[in-house]
Order: sequence, then C-alpha cells, then structure tokens
Amino acid sequence: MRTLRFLLFSGLPFVLLLAACGPKYGPAYLGSNNAYMVKPAYKGTRVNTVSLNGRYNRGAVYYDGERNNTGEISAHVTFLRRGFYYSGGLFGYFGRYQVDTLGGEGVSLTPYRVNGFGARHELGARIELSRDWDFLMGVGLQSFSERGKFTELSRDEAGEVINKVFLFPFLGPDVLDDEFKSGAFGYNANFNVRYAPLESDYLLGLRYCYDLSVGNGLTNFMRTHQLTLHGSYRRFSGYCQFGFGSYRENIYDLQDGLFHAGLAYSIPFGRKRPVVAPTE
Repeated sequence: MRTLRFLLFSGLPFVLLLAACGPKYGPAYLGSNNAYMVKPAYKGTRVNTVSLNGRYNRGAVYYDGERNNTGEISAHVTFLRRGFYYSGGLFGYFGRYQVDTLGGEGVSLTPYRVNGFGARHELGARIELSRDWDFLMGVGLQSFSERGKFTELSRDEAGEVINKVFLFPFLGPDVLDDEFKSGAFGYNANFNVRYAPLESDYLLGLRYCYDLSVGNGLTNFMRTHQLTLHGSYRRFSGYCQFGFGSYRENIYDLQDGLFHAGLAYSIPFGRKRPVVAPTE
C-alpha cells in the first residue's frame, strides 16, 4: 500500500503538467453536425417520408489558413401531422482537414483524412399561419463518432495519462487500450417559416437555428447561428446553409463562416389520411 501511494503521488506533478497542455484540436465535424433535414409540405393530409441526402460541408477550422472540407450521405424519416412533426435518421461523412504545419510563420497545409457517422433527431410543433403558409418550431439533438488520421491531433494525451496513472491499479492492463476515436454531441432550437401553395408542387422556406455543440477534449460549447434557404419540387429538394458563431476559448476561426449545400430525394410511405375538421 505504501508503494502504491508513493507511485501515485510522485507522478502527480508530471500529470498536472501534462494536463495544462491539453489537445490542440477537437473533432473536425463539430459545427457541421447540425444539418437541415428535409420535410414535406402539409396539404391537409398526414405525411410520412423517407429522405435520401447528399451534402457538401465547408466546416470550421481551428487556426487561420487551415481548411476543412467534407461530404456527407444520410437518410432520415419524417412524420408530419397538422400540429407537430418528427424527423430523425443516420448520417456518415468523409473528407479531409488540412492542418497548417508552420504555425504562424506562413501557411503550409498538410491534409489529414477524417470520417465518421452519427444520428440526428428533431421534434417540434407546426403552426398554420394561413392557407399557404406554416411555421415549424422545434428542438434538435445530434451526436457523432469520428475516426481517421486527424483524430490523433484531437487526442487528449494528458487526460489519457491521468486515467492510466490513477486507474491502472484498479482496472489493470485494460486501461492501456490504445484505440482512440473522437466525437461530439450538440443540441439546438430552430424556427422555419415555409410557403407551399395548396394547388402547387413546390415549397420554399427560410430556417433559423441556434446550435450548441461540444467535442471530445473541449470544455466549452461552440455556439453557432445558422440560416438555411431551402426549396422543394415534388420529391426533390435542395438547400444552402450558412453559419457564423463564436467559441469562448477562441479555438475556432469562424471568420469565413460555415457553408453547407445539399440535395435530397424524398419517398412518401404509409396510407394518406385526410384530416377531417370536427363538426359542431
């Protein structure tokens, strides 16, 4: 027991020194995890759809001069009713983050591969403004797991050393497992005003979203404001998403903002049931 105490406390100053360093990067997909999920127009009937999506992302970067480009494929279901809706699904992404290896003396970009997968959910209320206009108001939740060469840069080596030093006597060799993956979760509030004439096959909308996301190794949330212009014609949809925000620890460089563009194809399913107004 005395030997164990000696080993723990003699290594404490070294561990605390490592903890002050911390990771220099977090997940590459943080800030891009909050994608717009296409929703059908309400035409007086309950609607269920499955949507297949493809999206390009220009994500946030940690330092000036770096680049973050990824592509995403996803699928989600939507259940739209007269007074509420739900959308949820899975996504996968791949791309590269280009790191500035000179660190302020110039710009020399080295690409690192990145890939991952995750899930999104959104639940909200639908408010009918008029015959052709409605308003969606909801909350969302996203989480993802990230792998690839870039994740090694977001590895919290100080935290791992602390765990290995203090947990080894209790967990044994299992704590030395060297497999590492990054990830994050986020949640948001969003508001979407839509125009969909009853006799037409198209829909136009503008969505605002305030998102809070935090990644492995980071202590504070990344806060972003995002605007989405979206339109649909029959089963086809397209959208552009613009974002800007801030990070309390000033790790992210959001001067250029976030940009996402996507296309979707939606397939209705289930039996359509007209909503009958109650009789007096």
